[in-house]
Amino acid sequence: MRAIVYNSYGGSEFLKLTDMEKPIPQKGQVLIEVKAIGLNPRDCNIRNGDLKIISGKAFPKLTGSDLSGIIVDCGAGVTNFKAGDEVFGYIEDVKSGGSAEYVVLPVQYLALKPKEISFDTAATLGCTYLTALQTLRDKCKVMPGSKVAIYGASGGVGVAAIQLAKYFGAVVTAVSNSSNENFCLSQGANSFVAYDKTDIFSSSDKYDVFFQVFSKQGSFYDKAKGILKHMGIYTCLIPDPRFLFKSLFARPYFKYILVKAKRADLDLLAKLAVERKITPYISNKFKLEQMKEAHDMINGGHMKGKIVITL
Repeated sequence: MRAIVYNSYGGSEFLKLTDMEKPIPQKGQVLIEVKAIGLNPRDCNIRNGDLKIISGKAFPKLTGSDLSGIIVDCGAGVTNFKAGDEVFGYIEDVKSGGSAEYVVLPVQYLALKPKEISFDTAATLGCTYLTALQTLRDKCKVMPGSKVAIYGASGGVGVAAIQLAKYFGAVVTAVSNSSNENFCLSQGANSFVAYDKTDIFSSSDKYDVFFQVFSKQGSFYDKAKGILKHMGIYTCLIPDPRFLFKSLFARPYFKYILVKAKRADLDLLAKLAVERKITPYISNKFKLEQMKEAHDMINGGHMKGKIVITL
């Protein structure tokens, strides 16, 4: 089978197309014929070695943490899936990936794909929408009338956060580059702040939640405190263990999210996609052999929505 692997941490030039043996599912696993792979900045961070203390030194490694496909075989003990089932999911394990024609995964990373949505759409529902859902619903307790600012609102998690915050009844301010204003408003944001023209941290508005999705400039917590209500919540996606202390004692609250592959949450996202309560935006599609170009596009930043690899 064809697969994209890398044999050392580093840039996208380490991604190589190769032939591998088709894997065999073990107990609690299923073998999936992959139809689509959703890419995330997380995949580039893992490839770079930013998480190598967790992802380890065993090579070759696959890339891509979201996928959809068809189950072709089940390992021992698998009772909730069968061959022929169309599935999608989020590969929580940073040591693994989905960049092959066939992959083996534990069943806890997967959910059934509704017939009403495509494999491409299903491959966008994992990391980004799970992150937005678990952040807004579980960490931030967003409810009708909550005022939510989303910094970095045009990317995958940003779009998911706009749509899910609106689903929960929030009043959403999208913060992004001025070129993304119409796009963010089209995703459901109530208002827009262009960070290249306006300093949101000088605003007199007070928010219940400040969700910092874009993270290349480090945490904005100290600046965001001034536009948060006293019991407001700041949250971000920056993987820094030093934030644990702040998450325990800081006011306004500092919440940190580690997204988990929960079957019930995947099922909910599939239901919302069928009902068009959420509508994933795919900006670009690539073939498996174009994985390097896809990673380069993510590394370039200023993404709109998601990138999908089709097989």
